[in-house]
Amino acid sequence: MGSEMFEQPKTELGLDWRRAVGGVLVLAIAIAIWTSKLFPYVVGAGFVCMILWDVLRLRKRKAALRLMASRRGFEYLGEWIPRALSLRGTPFERASWIWNVIEGDCQGIRVVAFDCTIGSGKASRRRTAIAAHSPRDVFGAVKFSRDLTADRSGDWIILYQPKAIALFEDGLMSVPEVEAHFDAIEVPAP
Repeated sequence: MGSEMFEQPKTELGLDWRRAVGGVLVLAIAIAIWTSKLFPYVVGAGFVCMILWDVLRLRKRKAALRLMASRRGFEYLGEWIPRALSLRGTPFERASWIWNVIEGDCQGIRVVAFDCTIGSGKASRRRTAIAAHSPRDVFGAVKFSRDLTADRSGDWIILYQPKAIALFEDGLMSVPEVEAHFDAIEVPAP
């Protein structure tokens, strides 16, 4: 009786014919599309789907940032950067497009957050930046994250993710991450 308790149930190590047929069908369809005149249309439809997905994702992000700004008492400025914010000497001075700009006050410190595209064409990259008007570093999170860096431009300190080597890199911080950075702002000691 003792050895019967520990016996493993016997399993069949054969090929599942349904999976094999399914795999062969998928392979046959892929070869048919590749060798037919449909291939360019399938690829084109794939690109259209990717573009639509990105547009819908950016719209959802805009709505979430507007809601977060409203909840915190911030102002959503759209594509307008406040004149007082200097981007000189940072990667953002080469931004080809800036959007989702929000401005507010965190513990008495003026903050501006925005999404942008730096550069153009294949070399372009998206980034979220959070700027704080303070003579001292107020972003304590940078000390604990290798993925973020902070640059200074005039009286502003700007937190962002630097350019990285990645196959699919978005570079936009999630809305909860932006809000967490606002919450983590430390008032500098006098």
